[in-house]
Amino acid sequence: MDDFKYVEECLMAAGGGDGKFQKLNIFIIMVSTAGLQGMFVNAFPFYSVTPFLLCKENLDDENEEWTRCTREQACGEDDSDFNTFKVDYSHPETITNWVTDLGLLCDPNFKRNISFFGFSLLLGFFTGSLFVTPLLDIHGRRIVNIWSTICMIISLTICFSTTNYWVVLLSIFLTAVAMVARYSLAMLYCQEFTTFEFKSHIGALYLAMMAFANFSISIVFQLCQSMRF
Repeated sequence: MDDFKYVEECLMAAGGGDGKFQKLNIFIIMVSTAGLQGMFVNAFPFYSVTPFLLCKENLDDENEEWTRCTREQACGEDDSDFNTFKVDYSHPETITNWVTDLGLLCDPNFKRNISFFGFSLLLGFFTGSLFVTPLLDIHGRRIVNIWSTICMIISLTICFSTTNYWVVLLSIFLTAVAMVARYSLAMLYCQEFTTFEFKSHIGALYLAMMAFANFSISIVFQLCQSMRF
């Protein structure tokens, strides 16, 4: 008998390929992978957005009011007369993120440093897809899943706790590598848990989880105004 048909028959006998077991496990897998991955990746614009700033010409002049200013004005990159600035944390759209915590606001290479956040993420995805995903077939799923989960937990913890720019980049890279391994394994399990008839539902559920992550992360940043929620 063809292996594909045999697997299909076994799944049908175990609940029709769309039973409670499949639904529960696929939902748990999607929440722990697509949901968490979406919460991290889709929030990237918030991690590096420039905060709102307030500037003054004379810090010692108590009668002078703080004035809204741009990053270029605050850092003296144009012909403005401002001599000091501060982050306007009272503004509803100001977020405590890597720009504020790593002291990147007035860095001469501000734009390049910000671009490296996204570059590290994409490089991690590329590296994970090229080198880590094949390990699932070489060393087995269990060991790859365990180590990728441990790696992701450690790198995420460091990523949101350190104030060293280069450590943040390395943490982003390792997180992305681990995410690729966990996502590949999760999709593989989900595809194996159900029959061919319901495999399209897996993709729909994944998109639904990513959409929910987008919605959730927007609400969280609106309430907390910090990436360390």
